[in-house]
Amino acid sequence: METRTGEVDTSPVIETEDALGETGIVLMEAIDPLCVVAELFALEDFTVFAFTENALMHRGLEKVLAAILPGIEAAARALPGRLWRICGSEYASPPYLPPGLHEEYFTRYTKPMVDAIKKHGGYARIHSHGMLRDILPNIIATGCDGLDPIEPPPQGADLGGVGARHRRGREVHVGVLAQHREGVLELLGREAHVFQLAQRHQKIVAFIQGKTG
Repeated sequence: METRTGEVDTSPVIETEDALGETGIVLMEAIDPLCVVAELFALEDFTVFAFTENALMHRGLEKVLAAILPGIEAAARALPGRLWRICGSEYASPPYLPPGLHEEYFTRYTKPMVDAIKKHGGYARIHSHGMLRDILPNIIATGCDGLDPIEPPPQGADLGGVGARHRRGREVHVGVLAQHREGVLELLGREAHVFQLAQRHQKIVAFIQGKTG
């Protein structure tokens, strides 16, 4: 696998931004090392491999990160201040793998990508389906600016009780938040007017968590 280096062609992004004007935002998308390794397998084979071949898994993740990080850094430098989405987290999330392995396989190898994006003023959003409660600390530890999607129980996140543990300075959550009344109100500090906004846009909404003293 060759390391990606060199110049980045920014013209497709610039042209699209010019065409959109004030009507939208171009989203830069990247896949993390976990996603690359996981998609080399059928899912059932990957979960067994990730459970039983820890050292080999790390070797694979290290190799992939070395290959993709220079490209992320080059793109973030050439296109500063853009919104990014990083995919792959759910491959190591419950019920597939326990939170401890999620931290090993996701946080450790995705944080350098987030750091590279933020170094140049960009905004890094983590894309992670499914059960989020037990892996939220791992996602926050990457230093990301946002998280999507927030899916409703039973297949998604039960956010009740997480606010006090996971509040931080400022972050954005995108998802079906109107399905999570108590968890949303807790994260928002009981600001009901923001939750009412979420209720009016049940399919996909966003809220910004304010500063918390």
